[in-house]
Amino acid sequence: MAEAQELGEQARMKRAEEGRKAEEAREEEERKVEEAREEARQAAIAEVNNVQNTVDLDETRELMKQYENEFNDNYSAGASPSSDFGF
Repeated sequence: MAEAQELGEQARMKRAEEGRKAEEAREEEERKVEEAREEARQAAIAEVNNVQNTVDLDETRELMKQYENEFNDNYSAGASPSSDFGF
């Protein structure tokens, strides 16, 4: 009877140890996932913070020249606007 009780106690202790090891493994896996998530979050923040605005001044000048030419050709050529309305 004592042997059966001893075997039962050993089996109970073994299951408790296996449960503890499984819980530790699960916690370790959760910790690794959380670390990977935090690293990805920090990388995304760094990428967003490293974005720099750039202005192509030559292209802006060319665009303004085109705009001024269109404006001058279409609107300022000819008589004053008031003559178009009979004033």
